[in-house]
Amino acid sequence: MNTSREKGGKNMSSKNITRRDFLKGAAAGALGLAAVSLTGCAVNDAPAASKGIYTPGTYSASVKGYSSYIQVEMTFTADKITDCTIAADGETESIGKAAADELAKLIVEKQSVDVETTATADITVPAIKKAVGNCIAQAQGLAAALNENTDSDSEDWLGEAPEIADSQITSTLDTSLLIIGAGNGGMMAAATAADAKMDFILCEQNETLGDTRHWIGALDTEAMKKAGVTVQKDRLLNEIARYASYKCDMDVIKMWMNNSAEMISYLESLGLSASVNIAHENHVGGNHMEYYVPSIWHTISAPEGSEFAGTMGCERNRFLEKHIQDLGYQVNYSMTLVRLNQDETGKVTGAIFTDAKGAYVKINAENVILATG
Repeated sequence: MNTSREKGGKNMSSKNITRRDFLKGAAAGALGLAAVSLTGCAVNDAPAASKGIYTPGTYSASVKGYSSYIQVEMTFTADKITDCTIAADGETESIGKAAADELAKLIVEKQSVDVETTATADITVPAIKKAVGNCIAQAQGLAAALNENTDSDSEDWLGEAPEIADSQITSTLDTSLLIIGAGNGGMMAAATAADAKMDFILCEQNETLGDTRHWIGALDTEAMKKAGVTVQKDRLLNEIARYASYKCDMDVIKMWMNNSAEMISYLESLGLSASVNIAHENHVGGNHMEYYVPSIWHTISAPEGSEFAGTMGCERNRFLEKHIQDLGYQVNYSMTLVRLNQDETGKVTGAIFTDAKGAYVKINAENVILATG
């Protein structure tokens, strides 16, 4: 097992920021989006075959695709991939399943996972390549078999976290803050952390950023004040809680209410602009029940001519990725969460992931933000 102390950019000590202030801003960002609806770890493609690098045999891996679990089985001689079978019958026939059939042939033909396909299956193809990379790594003695299909018949709907032995860990990283998920909430948290020069690692399971949610819910913003919009906060709090059948934490909703304007101001400080969408305050549903729908939806726009400007507003996640890159950080793609690690008190102390090859990577963290939707 290789253990290293690798940092995700600038050191946290170069700027003081309280835990309360940082988490307040990060949570406001994540919850505001919900209300309206490894720098240290390099991830590389599996290498092409070369003479005498495989242990002959058949190896398999199971990964989560778009709509099903995908099983990959590969057979090797000492220096060659002789067969690749990809079982993806649960994927869309004309998209994911077609991509699997094409990939199986190309991988044997090119003797590598690094192949180009005509498929547009943006979730299925990376998943298959991850499983293939893991099979190659197994044949090279670099990884254990990857199995993401850990469904359990246990009465506990959440199931049990898989046990990963220390001997299976290929690398270990340490950081002050681990952010899991590079979507709407995760990118806001990462941008805030980057501005504060914190030591953090940002992991995303896909090969690309999550889609931007173009409308953000916020209260008491400058855009709302200019438009003369006011909100009955107690009524809105009750409306959100009712929508959740009151199975929610009121304090978290209140935190969003009290801090979401600061989130919008932060985006404006980066050069973006916000406008509020005026809506009728009351809406009668099909059940003849009246709903309170105040004008809290904001559209965030990039300057005209910007590469991040879109027809529905700023491609904010891409904008924020460029922002953190300019500050020396990055999104670590193809990092699939396997389990969260906890100490004896239950505090989350980090996580274990699989990388693009299916190898296990352990990240120890003083703080963890789970921004997976």
